[in-house]
Amino acid sequence: WGISLPCEVSLNVASFEALGPYLSGPLVVTRVPNEVRALGPTARVARLYREFGQFIASRSDWSGVYVLTESRIFRRQSRLAW
Repeated sequence: WGISLPCEVSLNVASFEALGPYLSGPLVVTRVPNEVRALGPTARVARLYREFGQFIASRSDWSGVYVLTESRIFRRQSRLAW
């Protein structure tokens, strides 16, 4: 693509559980699943948000974590200070 960045960039389509073991000190930018808009809040989505929050809270090596969302449900269920 001819783009030069001052860091390594990796674009992935995978679950956070699958990528976690391969990350060290990353800056993460992600979005919440679109399923929420289509179906409204479900128990499965609420569980996914809690698990994501636990995953983020379980590590201290993040350079930063940014989640693109307008969902108040995500903010509440992740149980993290955003």
